[in-house]
Amino acid sequence: QQRIVDYLDEKLGNIDARIAVLEQQQNAYARLKKSIIHHAVTCGLNPNVSLKDSGVDWIGMIPEHWEMKRIKDVFNVVCGATPKDLPIFWDGNILWITPADMSDLGELEKGARTITEKGYESCGTNIVPEYSIIMSTRAPIGKTNLALNKMCTNQGCKCLTSKKQNMRFMLYFIWNCKEKFQALGKGTTFIELSTKDLSLFVFAYPPLSEQQVIADYL
Repeated sequence: QQRIVDYLDEKLGNIDARIAVLEQQQNAYARLKKSIIHHAVTCGLNPNVSLKDSGVDWIGMIPEHWEMKRIKDVFNVVCGATPKDLPIFWDGNILWITPADMSDLGELEKGARTITEKGYESCGTNIVPEYSIIMSTRAPIGKTNLALNKMCTNQGCKCLTSKKQNMRFMLYFIWNCKEKFQALGKGTTFIELSTKDLSLFVFAYPPLSEQQVIADYL
């Protein structure tokens, strides 16, 4: 028994030490990832560009030729809903997304469930086109995915649609603002980001050609 205990203490101690190192590395890479994205979507990639004050403390200085815009100036904000739990409303051919289907940052092809045409018509959800941005706005606030297909969502998500933006750049920008969106959340039963607060959120807006360059870089 003693030999087995000594063996396990040594082996498991080594494994635990390695796990701790890997967790430290993971946290360091996560901080690096956030730093790179934040700098790119608020300052651009040209280190020699002339800067101006954005007027927003957490953004700071931005390239002189960038603008400050509100979400609603750039996107249509689309809300979701959930059909009632009736068989005729579920397992159809319409993709339906909840925050549980989403990764923290990435692309989204489909969710765990689908709804029927009758299910879609029975509630207030809306189908959005591919390359829309889907953002979780409750439980939790801030997951950010790019839709690879037409889909709709439940009330825990909001979708941002536009035909005039580089949506991959906008994906990174929205994710970079996650902590700011979380701070805007309100509620007692659960914390939720309202359509109004999301629509009025102000951000640094580069020209479309620069959006493409930044998106490719990231």
